[in-house]
Amino acid sequence: MEFSIIPGADGNLTFKDFEQIKTELSAALKTYKGIVFQPEDIKAAKDYRAHLNKTAAALKDNFAEKKKELYAQLYTLESQTKELVDIVNDCTSTIDAQIKAFEAEEKAAKLAECRKIFDEEFKEMHEILVIPTFEQIQNERWLNKTFTLSKVAEEMKARREEIERDLDTLDRLEAFSFEAKEEYFRTLDINRAIAEGQRQADIQRRKEEARRLAEEEAARKAAEAAATKPTTPAEAPEEVKADNNTPETLTAEIAPFIAGETTHILIMTVDSKGFRAIINEEQKAELNRVIKDFITRSGVKMERIGG
Repeated sequence: MEFSIIPGADGNLTFKDFEQIKTELSAALKTYKGIVFQPEDIKAAKDYRAHLNKTAAALKDNFAEKKKELYAQLYTLESQTKELVDIVNDCTSTIDAQIKAFEAEEKAAKLAECRKIFDEEFKEMHEILVIPTFEQIQNERWLNKTFTLSKVAEEMKARREEIERDLDTLDRLEAFSFEAKEEYFRTLDINRAIAEGQRQADIQRRKEEARRLAEEEAARKAAEAAATKPTTPAEAPEEVKADNNTPETLTAEIAPFIAGETTHILIMTVDSKGFRAIINEEQKAELNRVIKDFITRSGVKMERIGG
């Protein structure tokens, strides 16, 4: 019995005379399936079993050989396929590079047109400000083929008007308008700009409160020290009066060093140590206010000595 693998009528591989081989093997199987062997038949049964085993082995060997042959053919075919695909891809890459270069040139040309529109639209604003830059307001959609230059101009105009409104809002802030605008120049975000102005104002309020508390504490300690220490005629403080509690005016010898501002010399004694300070009108008024406020709240009795 010959076991050859050949192409079938449909192009697929098949065993030559497959149906005949199948019929012969099926008949033999039917014969031996129903037989009851006698002792004298055992040797013949063993021989036939060996024949069948050889038949199965021959079938498997034929398949393995054909499979090996087909794998070799497939390897050759795969190698050829890869070589051809590489040639096609090389051609595709060449075409793709030219297409991308062309599209890049188109985008660069349109970007240049967008910059011209920007320069014209924001011309007046740039005469007084350094913002915005083109990059700050640029929209990638502008470079799309479907996005016309007229639409670009419309968007830029709307953006300019929005920026002008935002700057007008920041100009009307009660405090720290400059700091808020600096943040806006950096981010073009009105909410962040207003938040920055509020943050600066909050810092200023806390600084002023801290300075006020420090001044009050210093005045309180100075007054306590003066109230608990025996005074001598040279050390006794003057009676504080609403209209006559002013340090003496700075002499002409010192005044030239502080041009354009009225200044005063403040002389006081604390713990037997003399102190001399130069203060301006604003500091003088604040000192008088603090001292009068302390005297009023504490009930300290003051009296003028001498003069």
